[in-house]
Amino acid sequence: MKRRFAALLILVAACGSVVSCAREENLLGRKATRLIPEKYLNGQAATAYEQEKKSHPQSPNAGHQQIVKRVGDRLIDVAERDYPQACLGFEWEVNLFDKADIVNAYCMPGGKIAFYTGILPVCKNEAGVAAVMGHEISHALLKHGNERITRQLGVQAILIGAAIGVGSSDMDRDRQRIILAGLGLGSTVGLILPFSRSHEGEADRLGLFLMAKGGYDPSEAPDLWIRMTQISKGKQPPEFFSTHPSHEKRIARLTELQPEALELYKKAAVKHGKGEDFR
Repeated sequence: MKRRFAALLILVAACGSVVSCAREENLLGRKATRLIPEKYLNGQAATAYEQEKKSHPQSPNAGHQQIVKRVGDRLIDVAERDYPQACLGFEWEVNLFDKADIVNAYCMPGGKIAFYTGILPVCKNEAGVAAVMGHEISHALLKHGNERITRQLGVQAILIGAAIGVGSSDMDRDRQRIILAGLGLGSTVGLILPFSRSHEGEADRLGLFLMAKGGYDPSEAPDLWIRMTQISKGKQPPEFFSTHPSHEKRIARLTELQPEALELYKKAAVKHGKGEDFR
């Protein structure tokens, strides 16, 4: 039994040494591990995005489409100008899908951006769209998708090793199930969820700076999350069991970053303020 667990620890240590060799700094200076080729992820994302376009109709509101794509063009220009290396291999595309029941938006690896009409009332105006889109673009620029897949693969490898070790032990089946269930929950709460929450914090920061550099009033970002809090009361899970920080923490962080963001906004060549409202 001891020999089996020793072998498992050696396997985990070996995986850790390989992963540590692949660590590099992201745009915010944090050391990050990414083992999946970006070209592969971008290709998979492009395929999934094409399926999304087939599954969901475009918004028939030409004015709303124009606003979302205009904001996208401005933020993409900033990303390409200030973070050209992070944008290598990106084939940008922005679409507004007609799904009023979906309050969401995303940017896939490779720059495929989707907005759903359900989030527009929360955005309220162009600056609100810039706050959401800047956040989502930042996930792609920071290569968070690659990090998450890498982390999940590492956790799965450890859990499989643990399952082999526990399964070949002399423990009774009920005890084996309890141990493996505990390991699964522990890895989710202790490794996967905090990792995701740290990504959200990074995307909030970089996204705020992107919208400011793009000429949008950064004060709209905390206001956006105040509106999000109002529409999602009682629906957000406890932060401990969530991939996202609480709305309150997010508002506080974005408010704290306002002085730095406002300095970037002042330097923007063209200022759009809060832009056009949705009607």
